[in-house]
Amino acid sequence: MVECEVISQFKEKILSKLSKLPSFDFTAELVKAEKLNCDEYYDQSLLTYWIAIENVCKDLVVYEKAFLSACELWGKQKRKLTAKNQNIDINKYNLETQLFDLVFTHSKGFYEKQYRYINVAEVRRALNTFGMNNDDDKISFLLAKDVKSAPIGLTSKVTVRKIRNNVVHNAYKLKKARLLEVQPFLKYFFEVINSLAKQ
Repeated sequence: MVECEVISQFKEKILSKLSKLPSFDFTAELVKAEKLNCDEYYDQSLLTYWIAIENVCKDLVVYEKAFLSACELWGKQKRKLTAKNQNIDINKYNLETQLFDLVFTHSKGFYEKQYRYINVAEVRRALNTFGMNNDDDKISFLLAKDVKSAPIGLTSKVTVRKIRNNVVHNAYKLKKARLLEVQPFLKYFFEVINSLAKQ
C-alpha cells in the first residue's frame, strides 16, 4: 500500500513536470492555426496543428516510458536495499525520491534518443498511464495512418495523419470543408492534453 502511494506521488511529480514543458503550452500554436484557417490557408492551418500535436506526443510518450522504467527500477532497487536485512532507512535523506529522479532522468534521455515518430498505441497507453480516459477512436482517427471504419458522422476513413502526410508529401490541397470535418478531432486532442496538464 505504501508503495502505491509513493508511485502516485511520483506520477503527480511527473505530470507536473510534463505540464510545464514548452510543448504543453500550445495556445499560441492554436491561435496561429485558427488565424491561418480564417485567412483560408487550410494546409498551413492543419500543419500548424500537427506540429503542436507531434511535440506533445513526443513529450507524452517519452515521459510515460521514463516514468514506467523509473518505477520498475525504483522497485527493484528498493527491494534490494531492504531485502538483505540491512539497516538502511531509505526514507532517510529522501533516498526514494533521489533514486526515482536519477532513474527517471537517465530513462528520459534514453527514450528521447529512441523516439522517431508518433505511434498511436504508445500515445493511447501514455494517456491511460497518466489516468486520462479518452475516446480511443477519436485519438486513432487523428494519429493513426489507417482506421478500419470512419468515425460516426464522417463518411471518409482517411485519417487526419494521412491528410497531413498528403499535404506534406504529395502537395495535396486541403479544402475548407475537409478541414472543418477533421477539426473536432484536432480540438479533442488538445482538450484531452489540457485536462491531463490540470490533473
